Amino acid sequence: MKREEHPVWAVYDGLRKARLNVKYYCHLLGWAERKAHAMEIVLAVTAPTSAFTGLILFKSDVGKITWQCIAAVSGLAAVARPWMTKRIKEYEATISAYRSLESDFEAIRQKVQIRGKYDGDRQKEFLAALERARHANDAAPKTSEKRTLIRMYTSEVNSELPPDIFFIPTEQEELPKTKADVIETRARATGDGQPADEGVSEARADGAEPPRDGGKVHVRKPELRTDGPKARGGRRGAPPATDKEDGG
Repeated sequence: MKREEHPVWAVYDGLRKARLNVKYYCHLLGWAERKAHAMEIVLAVTAPTSAFTGLILFKSDVGKITWQCIAAVSGLAAVARPWMTKRIKEYEATISAYRSLESDFEAIRQKVQIRGKYDGDRQKEFLAALERARHANDAAPKTSEKRTLIRMYTSEVNSELPPDIFFIPTEQEELPKTKADVIETRARATGDGQPADEGVSEARADGAEPPRDGGKVHVRKPELRTDGPKARGGRRGAPPATDKEDGG
């Protein structure tokens, strides 16, 4: 399987998308908060108890026109403030959801890298995170896409999380099923073409010595022993004596 075709890329794409959404909605949240702050200032200026209403500047003809414009803006701000407050809360909830998703995908990424494989448990975790991502997308505020922001933050994410930093598991070898497979696997493990410890185990099972001289097995020759009856005046283990000597 090619590196770019491994299914673990779905995890890494999810991680990068979650981070992109965090950056994107943080930008929108900052813009909304600045706008809400400006509304608060306008409403404070045009309040009946404000000190600005008694300024001599607004008693002149030009000042009256200016004041009317400010009052109109204040009226719009008063209408838009509840909507802006709601939008800010939606942005905050969306950012929180995507940050949680980013943590989930990052946890899966670290587990894959530590364990060296993208197994069934990690795939289940990914599917669960993918379902949470779907809910986060559905709950996100419906706004027109800011393509300039998307391109800018996509570039940032690709710089922070380039493809070459991600771990791609290698295909695991199938476990050997026969003795020949075991010998071949051990031979590859030793790197010298000889089965690892295979000669030693077989030799010891037959009573032979461990391999020497380049891996050759030296087998001890069995000692010759006789278990016949003890000879008269002889030693144990000597050839048995006859009752009559030849020629006697």
